[in-house]
Amino acid sequence: MIAQIPPQDRVPFAVVARRIAAELSDLLRLSLDVQHALSHCTCVHPADIETQRWLQGIDRISQSLADLATLMSGFALSAPPSAAVERSTVEACLRLRELAGKLAPTDAGIRPGEAHMSGDQGPPGEVHLF
Repeated sequence: MIAQIPPQDRVPFAVVARRIAAELSDLLRLSLDVQHALSHCTCVHPADIETQRWLQGIDRISQSLADLATLMSGFALSAPPSAAVERSTVEACLRLRELAGKLAPTDAGIRPGEAHMSGDQGPPGEVHLF
């Protein structure tokens, strides 16, 4: 029950929703950058049907990210002021510590050198491709 959660451990839902919308918008920009980069790649042969479907999938990701960002912005605007999210829930649901820190920051935030993924001691901002 929200009443039992100390105020310092709660984050207003509208704030979290706005931050999620911003993250989704950032991901949308990255997705559009990928589409742009792929459009400049040249191939010896025309793309086959399967490759065309994969490329259409990237476009669908972009469209879905745009819609989800709009939806989260709408949630932020319509959320009752008393609605709150427990900070520990955000932290428990996300593997990326930096993302959790952006969505529901503590007063200290994410400290430099702190693990950015559960169980991973890499520096913040490091991306693991495989």
